Amino acid sequence: MFKESRKLLLGPYVFVGYVHTAGATVVHQFCHLGSFSFFGGGFVVSQDIPKYTMVAGERAELRGLNLVGLTRRGFSTAEIRNLKAAYRKIFMHADANGGSLKDRLAEVVFLCIALSLSGSHDL
Repeated sequence: MFKESRKLLLGPYVFVGYVHTAGATVVHQFCHLGSFSFFGGGFVVSQDIPKYTMVAGERAELRGLNLVGLTRRGFSTAEIRNLKAAYRKIFMHADANGGSLKDRLAEVVFLCIALSLSGSHDL
């Protein structure tokens, strides 16, 4: 489900279920809009948007998880807690000794497995 309200979608793009945008949004061609994502109005999306996230700014930047959207779509408290932990591990990395992005993603895999095994949402 993609809610449209005064959007400019340029060329081929990919969006998955439950993407929500505010009005006057421009999406650049070949962008992937992850499921359960939200982006505010009057912004330009020129990069892929990860699943479950919220972006804002003139040139859309990550602002956090789409907690309201996840709650409204029936995600459990445990699922949201796991997504928060994964988000912090991947995108809010501050430890210089924490390793590369590849290493951080490997540490998050068990969260994804746990979420997919819960079977309550299409991840």
